[in-house]
Amino acid sequence: MDTVNVKECVRFKHIPIEFLDLWETLFLAAKDQGKVATITGASYENYPKGSYHEKGYAWDVRVTDIPDPFLYACTIRSLLVKIDERWRVVYGDSNHTDHIHIEFRFDMKISKRTEE
Repeated sequence: MDTVNVKECVRFKHIPIEFLDLWETLFLAAKDQGKVATITGASYENYPKGSYHEKGYAWDVRVTDIPDPFLYACTIRSLLVKIDERWRVVYGDSNHTDHIHIEFRFDMKISKRTEE
């Protein structure tokens, strides 16, 4: 079954097109760990005003049932930044040990890379 779970209390402000890339990435990264991904936060929880969560462009993902949470976070980040450099994945700091914070910084410009 190709699925990503959503915790019952999670409410989305909207589903931006970028969410499709996130869904596929979460599915693949969790499958590599023999698990199913679970989104535990989106927009309507107690997130700071003006944050990407509040704007509907950030999601939290559970790690408590993932065998190797660090590898899981690294896999998610690696896959997402290949799609678009505006993806930001945070795990392992003092505020992100029980979940991975993922945001799409839609309002940031992508830096131009120069070929040498």
